[in-house]
Amino acid sequence: LRQFDHVCLACEFISVRVHGLAFDAGGNNVKLVTTLSGAERIGDFVWLPSRQVSTPNLADPSRRIFFWFCTTHLLKANRNQLLTSSDTGKKAFLDAFGHAFGWYLIREIFAEESSISDEVPPSTRVSDRVANPDSWSKMCFGTAKVPSADDTLAYVEEKLCRDMGIDPSDLTEAVRAELSTFPAKRTRDGGDGSRSLVHGYYFLRAKKLEEVALARDSNSDEVAAVTEPTGIE
Repeated sequence: LRQFDHVCLACEFISVRVHGLAFDAGGNNVKLVTTLSGAERIGDFVWLPSRQVSTPNLADPSRRIFFWFCTTHLLKANRNQLLTSSDTGKKAFLDAFGHAFGWYLIREIFAEESSISDEVPPSTRVSDRVANPDSWSKMCFGTAKVPSADDTLAYVEEKLCRDMGIDPSDLTEAVRAELSTFPAKRTRDGGDGSRSLVHGYYFLRAKKLEEVALARDSNSDEVAAVTEPTGIE
């Protein structure tokens, strides 16, 4: 705590304004944030109150210093959690419908890409180091970001559509139709919000794919109920 105060005051003394502190989720850092935020228990909020993610600036109490986790560490942590949900892992994550999910899909992509002729360029950057990381490659940011890269997500979507017998172009048209109803939104820096629109596009594609899957399961159940023999002659 004294080190944090000292560094912030030293920066402010030479006219370097301190706006935030980025760190990993190590135990000492968590204790620091807990102390600075008043040791208040984090509740079930959609957005955390500013008092729980910031502290007054000692040099100017009218300004606050905000805390956030290092995105590189978060990306690796997310990869590590998914990695533990596999046939050789210690966890088994389930979605809201009781279906298992985890690292098996990344390994399936690697197996499919490896079986393609060397003359055909791979669709993703999922290599053996990415699919089966050891203790050394786990520390590499380059391999950690591959599972969530655009080309990997596109391949996953294409694979799911192929397995489900869905035409990806139908999915695209449905998403574009819904995006066209979104009102234009200006950003603080005067932009048109195109970056947010791109993120919304990927999110909507996933939601539309889920809707199609649920509709198909529902129709299958109805067909099964109609065709099931009743035993009455």
